[in-house]
Amino acid sequence: MLAAVLGWSSLPAQPFLPVEPIPDGIVDLHCHIAGIGAGGSGCYVAPQMLNNWRFKIYLHSFGVSQKELVEKGDGLVGDRISALLAQSKYVRQAVVLALDGVVDANGNLDTNRTVVCVPDEFVAAVCAQHTNLLFGASVNPYRPDALARLEWAKAHGAVLVKWIPNIMAIHPDDPKLIPFYKKLVELHLPLLSHTGD
Repeated sequence: MLAAVLGWSSLPAQPFLPVEPIPDGIVDLHCHIAGIGAGGSGCYVAPQMLNNWRFKIYLHSFGVSQKELVEKGDGLVGDRISALLAQSKYVRQAVVLALDGVVDANGNLDTNRTVVCVPDEFVAAVCAQHTNLLFGASVNPYRPDALARLEWAKAHGAVLVKWIPNIMAIHPDDPKLIPFYKKLVELHLPLLSHTGD
């Protein structure tokens, strides 16, 4: 331990390389959006989440209330994100992330096992209305039409695909997913994925 402290104290006081200025036009690659299904958004929040104390905190972080969403629709969240982003000194754009849910054996959304679902169609529409928001798609690879959904996402401006395997019941090492991975490569869509539990 003493050697580590002495070694640390002998390091130069300045960085090894000169500090570079923060570039203009930073893109935030990980910006969440959600909704309650208001205004026909297709968003889904499970009852256990709606009744959880954290739900109001999540809404507050988006700068909205449940009452506002009911009155104005879930698109209001995108408007608020865009307005906040416009005030940033350095960040010019953000990738707004959809979030697919767990799918059943028929490839349909399994609302018994899905906590939150934010459809690609909703996020693509929100991003199309704001030049500072970029579309981050989310496709569960176990959907029978997963490859077609990837093509739709790319055609509608998706810049990446987002997964949270542990809450979407995805096994990334499943050999059945190889065609999905190949389609991502073909479409030049990076995969942004959480890991662990």
